[in-house]
Amino acid sequence: MRNQKGTVMGNLLIKQGKGKKWRVDVFPLVLILIYLVLQMSAVLIYGDDYYMGDMAQMNSNDDVKYVRTALILLDEGELYYQDGDIDAGVPTVFIMPGFPIFLAAFLKIFGLPGGLLAVRLVQGLLQGGVMALLYRLGKKYVNVWAARVALILYLLYIPNLSVSLLILTEALFTFLFVLLVTLCFEAVESKRMRYYVGGAVVLGLAALIRPTILLFPVVILIMWLLKKYSIKEMLMRALVVGCILVALLMPWWIRNGVEFGRFIPLTVAAGDPFMQGAFIGYDMSDMGRYMEDFPPATDAFATDQAKMDIGKARLRESWQERPLATIAWYTVGKFFYLWGIPFHDCPNPYYESAIKVTLFRVPFEVNVVYHWLVLVSGIGGLVFLFRKGNPDRRLNMLMPLSMIYMCVVYLPYYVQPRYAYPIMPLVFLLAGYGIYSVGKRLRRKIMRRYKSKLCSTE
Repeated sequence: MRNQKGTVMGNLLIKQGKGKKWRVDVFPLVLILIYLVLQMSAVLIYGDDYYMGDMAQMNSNDDVKYVRTALILLDEGELYYQDGDIDAGVPTVFIMPGFPIFLAAFLKIFGLPGGLLAVRLVQGLLQGGVMALLYRLGKKYVNVWAARVALILYLLYIPNLSVSLLILTEALFTFLFVLLVTLCFEAVESKRMRYYVGGAVVLGLAALIRPTILLFPVVILIMWLLKKYSIKEMLMRALVVGCILVALLMPWWIRNGVEFGRFIPLTVAAGDPFMQGAFIGYDMSDMGRYMEDFPPATDAFATDQAKMDIGKARLRESWQERPLATIAWYTVGKFFYLWGIPFHDCPNPYYESAIKVTLFRVPFEVNVVYHWLVLVSGIGGLVFLFRKGNPDRRLNMLMPLSMIYMCVVYLPYYVQPRYAYPIMPLVFLLAGYGIYSVGKRLRRKIMRRYKSKLCSTE
């Protein structure tokens, strides 16, 4: 067992003096255990009903389509996702292969429905892993009390339980994202190559699930500049990370080259979300007049390009006719759609695909209020974290930069709360620090008043 500076488990164990025994840091372990009990209970009680789509048809929403993709992958060894591609017998480049492979592994071992039960249980364990990483990150880079408050906030956030019930990328990707941020903190601070290697592996795996994460090294470049890395140090680490990423993505590139005769680095799926995102307020009532100029094509590549062209035409038109409204939509408007409500804590009145299940009978409105209390506390924590005189301000920039990256990368496209969810663990940590800082100041104020009153009576 390594010491507490080296691993997540090390932060759950504390050494009592030189050569003394280890003792368990009980607080995080108890909270993680409580969360896992709640999560496993939710899986057993609600798991069979927690689908956004129709399991009988397997073509009506993302979760059931992923299940269908995994089953076809096991049967035919090919990756299919969209109905049209399946009918035409053309493999897909609409999604990355990581999550279907993850699902297929469990379906291969346990079949249906046992494999989906196993996936939900594992996703719950991954959420417990996020809590451990969050505590480790907070304890080392903020303070132990902020980390403890963050875990309490995480435990009380019902959407964390519902996300693990969904057969979607969120639980797996969130774990990888928080692990990536944790490794990046270690790498930037220590400059040790092992953390860069680990971070590159995690980044590659995350990109095989959600390609939007692939440009995350831009955040690290900014951190290198802030921490005044030398050119040699930056080039050496960039070369190592680049080689690892190429090695992890190479099988996907080769597959795409063999299937389609062209280089496809990630996916061909940006057209539809870009087109939808170009309509202010997602009001597509006049979509028909654009279809006349850009009729849908027969294959996936041409269709994606046609949708991209429609989005560009709509954006040009909006900019010419309503420039201020367009700016507001691509900033404040999409920011609200990204953060306004918690992700798929159901029943969700804002989505037609709402799941008609309320986890542990907690009203949706209560979770929305709690969601906003966490967000406001997180903003306060961010202010306190970068107060004047904080010696770790440069290193701590990694946290808001990571959050900004994850927001900005989605703004040109259709946005919804599920894209903000992987950032929530960092929000919990900032909220924990905000609540701790306010509590500390209130305590000092009360103590000063008490001492002043005590002195006056004497």
